Amino acid sequence: MSSPIYDLTPPPNPAANSNWFCPKCGVNNLSFQEQCNACGTPNPFAQAKAGVVPQQVVNVQLPASFTIPNRMAEVALTCSILAFIGLPLIGAITGIVLGHISKKEIESSNGTQTGSAMAKAAIVLGIIHLVLCVIGLIVFILFWTVVVPSIKHGR
Repeated sequence: MSSPIYDLTPPPNPAANSNWFCPKCGVNNLSFQEQCNACGTPNPFAQAKAGVVPQQVVNVQLPASFTIPNRMAEVALTCSILAFIGLPLIGAITGIVLGHISKKEIESSNGTQTGSAMAKAAIVLGIIHLVLCVIGLIVFILFWTVVVPSIKHGR
């Protein structure tokens, strides 16, 4: 599968503020940055904003291996882990919901986003936590309905 081609030619309105992809390395940079964060290549739109059309070709095809991590998958996994540490139930439910949302985003990104394993891990950890909570609740109820009355009655 070929990677998408990003058109880096200046927008119709040169004064429009929009992020730009570096023509050398493909990193996404913020509109106000004068040079690329990764490689230091000058912003090709800086001249276009000043009314000068750049002399270089600014169409770049990103390499097939160019991907970005899905941040929601990272947050989902963090929530699911926190469910075991200090956010019971809330962390698990949040991790499961965000895991499903991020999994859909990753699937619809056509390979430009990574993190599917993190999303699946968040869902699995969240489900494990919920199952353990239900088992704990059942054990608690059985303890108070079976064991405690038998202790009180001396059996």
